[in-house]
Amino acid sequence: MKYIAVFFLFVGFIPATHAQTAKPDTTIPEPWKDITLGPLFSAGEAVNAGTVALGAKTSMAFAVSVGADADFPVTQNFALNLGLAYDARGINFHQENADTNKVDYTFSYFEFRPELRFSGFMIGVGLGIPVSVNATGGGRTNAPSIGSSAMNTLFELRLGGVIPVVQGDNGSLDFTVEGSYAFTKITSGPLQYWGASQPTDNSNNNGPLASAEIGIKYLFDLTHN
Repeated sequence: MKYIAVFFLFVGFIPATHAQTAKPDTTIPEPWKDITLGPLFSAGEAVNAGTVALGAKTSMAFAVSVGADADFPVTQNFALNLGLAYDARGINFHQENADTNKVDYTFSYFEFRPELRFSGFMIGVGLGIPVSVNATGGGRTNAPSIGSSAMNTLFELRLGGVIPVVQGDNGSLDFTVEGSYAFTKITSGPLQYWGASQPTDNSNNNGPLASAEIGIKYLFDLTHN
């Protein structure tokens, strides 16, 4: 009987000891570590930032981007950012003293955007694969004939900022400001500007493209428990 009493005393001591030593989970959530992914939209203006032919001028036109963005945090203030977007950039060339004589171009790309995020500051590059080009004429100018095969691959520097607007357990809504400046010519040859005249110098009327856009993106938290 003495051994049976000792056995039951030992069995009862084990859970009592465990209850005394168990501690609550005090892990502090660190949402900055979470990977996020979601849609983006931005709009603004683009311009031919290079030289133009004698007698011609250039002006800004509409630009828009629609796509998706992913953020991979490395530290609390540093992350790798990857974007994929359909990018449309418009530019205009017109006669110097009669802007109704003009040609409007819209160049479209599928763009890959690897970037670095330092807190709210973004820096990276964009690599745009040509998709299509549209050209319309105005005044005494007919629409020039041009196809996507004449477009060059877009390679550009990208700078911008991200400002959180609404943050929740499942993601965040961010306001974005972006600017870009290309290192490449737009097409394999100079672009027609107005009238029947055709530029012959490839350094004129052919970029580089520059753009400025504002937008929003909603990034879903993929790793939040």
